[in-house]
This record gives sequence, structure tokens and C-alpha cells, in this order.
Amino acid sequence: MPSFVTTLTRASPPQEELSSACAELQAAEAAQSEAQGQLLLQGSALEQLLAQCEALRGQRDEAVAQLELATAALGAADGRSRQLLNTNAQLQVRQGLY
Repeated sequence: MPSFVTTLTRASPPQEELSSACAELQAAEAAQSEAQGQLLLQGSALEQLLAQCEALRGQRDEAVAQLELATAALGAADGRSRQLLNTNAQLQVRQGLY
């Protein structure tokens, strides 16, 4: 007949299994904590990227506006240049130089 001590020893899980389960639980908690830390870092990095994108969009919009102004000024200068060339040609014809 088995003794009471032997029955308790067999009924309780071995110490190695408990230690292993505790170590696995601690490793899982550490991994979860690290994953949460990574998510926080990624969230912060994403916020910084969004802010940089907004700044770049503003710079792009400003550059496009400047290009539009430059295009308009170039068009006006080109038109004025044509007028001056026509006027010069008419003057040369009138003077008999052409």
C-alpha cells in the first residue's frame, strides 16, 4: 500500500515542470512587453513621418505656386518680346532698313 507522502509526491507536478512553466510565462510576458514597446516606437515614428509629410506637402505647394507665378511671368515676358520684335520690324520697314 502506498504511503501518504508518495501519493502527494505523485499528485503534485514535478518542480522542473513548474519552473519551466514559470520561465515560459516570464518569457511570454517579456515578449509581450517588448512588442508593446515596439508598437509605441512604431507609433511615434509614424507620427514623425506624418509630420514630415505634411511639411513636405507645404513645401511642394509653395514650390508649385512659385512655378505658376514664374510661368505667368515668362508668358508675359514672351508676349512683350513678340510685341517689341513686331514693333522693331515695322520700324525697320518704315525706315527702309529691312
